[in-house]
Amino acid sequence: MKIDADSNGSVEWPEFMNYMLLENQTLSLMKREHFEYIPSRKLDPQPNKVKLCHSDMITGMEFIFPDDFETMTPQQQKRFLKYATSSRDGTVKIWNAHSVLPE
Repeated sequence: MKIDADSNGSVEWPEFMNYMLLENQTLSLMKREHFEYIPSRKLDPQPNKVKLCHSDMITGMEFIFPDDFETMTPQQQKRFLKYATSSRDGTVKIWNAHSVLPE
């Protein structure tokens, strides 16, 4: 009944084509209303090529102090305070405790 515009009980080619065109236009409008592309003003960041973390669970952690750590100034202590982590994947990483970045 939606397609048979003149209600004569049969669907002629022009009726079918009008229905298909109108249905397609309606769907296109509905899609545009619900899905609007908004371009970003910022560029995507470059992927981080350096893997900072372990790929498996950390199994050990140990702080590393220089022998003269207690005689250092607080600024020197920050620079020299490090810790080591090991993980189940067999990797060991040495970290700077102040910046939390691997050495």
